[in-house]
Amino acid sequence: MWFLAERFLSRFTEEAASHGWKIDLVEEDEYASFSRPGGQDIRADLGLDLGRRDYGLSLNPSLGVRHVRVSELTSRFFGLPGTRLR
Repeated sequence: MWFLAERFLSRFTEEAASHGWKIDLVEEDEYASFSRPGGQDIRADLGLDLGRRDYGLSLNPSLGVRHVRVSELTSRFFGLPGTRLR
């Protein structure tokens, strides 16, 4: 991971943890995902595209809210194994 993305991710992970977010995954040095419980059956997911650009770091966040039952139904619809959010 190049230094600007690495420094950002390190600092962001610390700050996010203080608000209940935990890091789930860092993929190929260009994507990181975080999650946070939002209630008994709800989870919030935050994905950060940390793509390197000629002008610096490009942050492209995506935010999703997942419900246990809806995720299970979606998985069944697509013929995928069940997803556990807890």
